[in-house]
Amino acid sequence: MLKNNDRDPALPALTVNQARMLRVLVKSTMTRAGRDVTVHADHVVDSDDSEYGLDSLSRTVRDLPVKDWPAAVERHISTMQAAMRGPDEFDVPTADLLDRTYLRLYDAAGLPPVDWLSYAREPFPGVRELLALDLPDTVSMFNDDRVERHGLDVLREAGLRNLRQVTPDQHTVYDGVQILMGSVYMASTALVLDDVIRRTTGEQDLPNGVLVAMPFRNQLLYHVPRDHGIIESLNAMASLALNGFADEVGPISPYVYWWDNGVFQQLTKHDEQEKTIEVHVDGGFAEVFRRLVP
Repeated sequence: MLKNNDRDPALPALTVNQARMLRVLVKSTMTRAGRDVTVHADHVVDSDDSEYGLDSLSRTVRDLPVKDWPAAVERHISTMQAAMRGPDEFDVPTADLLDRTYLRLYDAAGLPPVDWLSYAREPFPGVRELLALDLPDTVSMFNDDRVERHGLDVLREAGLRNLRQVTPDQHTVYDGVQILMGSVYMASTALVLDDVIRRTTGEQDLPNGVLVAMPFRNQLLYHVPRDHGIIESLNAMASLALNGFADEVGPISPYVYWWDNGVFQQLTKHDEQEKTIEVHVDGGFAEVFRRLVP
């Protein structure tokens, strides 16, 4: 039986008691705004069938004093409703969208169970690649109808091109792990990883592939393995990825992957009962690991 101070299963950034309070605040705020909503564990649905996820909001309020929660909830909902009420940003010539279109990675488990995102790809286990339109105050997903209208290949090419222009606001190194912090598209630059590495640390020859993680939307972690230092960096990255995924807004994946010429292999798993991180050295990565750590 869950206790008030346990982590809430649907909104793990908050305790059960905090999550209950957030849901009440969201419902009351939207009711005052004239929206009748049905509250679910991790989202609410209004009378127009518009869905508002609560995960991002839960991660925003958790570090705030409780007295500041109502204002934070009101700001969040106002921004989302303004985006929904405004003109259809997608109802323009395709050429007008391309400079604002990005490929973006999402945690598959955090996406709504809808049938209008069938174009999504899964570049690696548990993570979906979607097209996003960058707007002044928010980011809006392309649905199937919008993708069909403007063309998947054209949009995806633009999305990759724009990712190559994303640069970090902050770059630090920890135990050989390159830590890049930036915009909400920073983690998604894993899709153009070789380009990121070339621009960041100058490496062009990647015979051993790359260790990479994207814990949350604003962070990309990578390590170019050259020698036995791969062990220290892999362990550090596994911990950073798990903690970042659990603690930050916009979680994507808690795992570390091995990138090899655009293909991703998952290396870490978590034992929830034992509270341990398991590293799986197999497949193509096993050959590289044996060569670097004889």
